[in-house]
Amino acid sequence: MTSLRSLRVFETQRPVFVDPHGLASKRLITDFERALFPSDTADQPPLSTYELLLPGRTNVTLLTALRSPFIETLRLSGTVQIANTPSATLKNLKHLTINNVQGSYFDTRDFSQDFPSIHTLESFIYSQTDRLSFELRDHHLHTISTAANSLRKLVLINCRKLTTATIAHCLKQFQRLEHFALALVTTLELEVNFIRDTLPPTIRILRLAIQNERWMRVFVDKEGDIYRTVGNLMQETGGVLTEVSLHMRPEFLRDPTWGAWLSNAAHHSCILLTLGPWINSERI
Repeated sequence: MTSLRSLRVFETQRPVFVDPHGLASKRLITDFERALFPSDTADQPPLSTYELLLPGRTNVTLLTALRSPFIETLRLSGTVQIANTPSATLKNLKHLTINNVQGSYFDTRDFSQDFPSIHTLESFIYSQTDRLSFELRDHHLHTISTAANSLRKLVLINCRKLTTATIAHCLKQFQRLEHFALALVTTLELEVNFIRDTLPPTIRILRLAIQNERWMRVFVDKEGDIYRTVGNLMQETGGVLTEVSLHMRPEFLRDPTWGAWLSNAAHHSCILLTLGPWINSERI
């Protein structure tokens, strides 16, 4: 294992036999790291990619035995916690993905507590695929925005707890952002047009979807204003923007005014314009 550079962890299909009388008082935690890297092993592998592809119900504590200082890509999933490890373990982290992480571990924590190199991230991807998933909140995005001079890719899928004011504020901070994808689920507000005067001029790929939470207020007019801003951006861009994906409400597409706007926006630019669901096109 001393030459291992990439590690992907999947759920095992083999049943685990445990004492049924102990399950009532204990939580079953998957500790695969100690099996792969025994505590008495002196040499750590030069691991650069560490990815968990686990269902939400799987409990795992990360970095209990692994101490590689070379990790650049980290993907989290499952009911995950991060062990108290030396800050050198993740000092070179460049790409962080949080996909369907469950539990309350990250709820009140600052990302900088677990990821000491958060200010030098090059990509951050968050995706909520389950209603029990960890909710990304304003203070988490503020921490991500400390990577203002290095972040190139920001993907936020099914965000319910972010305010539009925070989204707009943080977007203004990024100086090198090239890829921005946001699937926002509105609950109480859509007050701030986070596209107007906030996107950095380096944006090449823009993907946007806005929908309201079930039984919550619908902000049709404000959604329309944001999409019109995207259209104006397409026509005014100096050639940097190359791809736009919009997943809009059907009533927008049925409106002749919107049809004319879309045709005009596509005609006056060399931008690849895609209408409809785009989430599956993101590599998460």
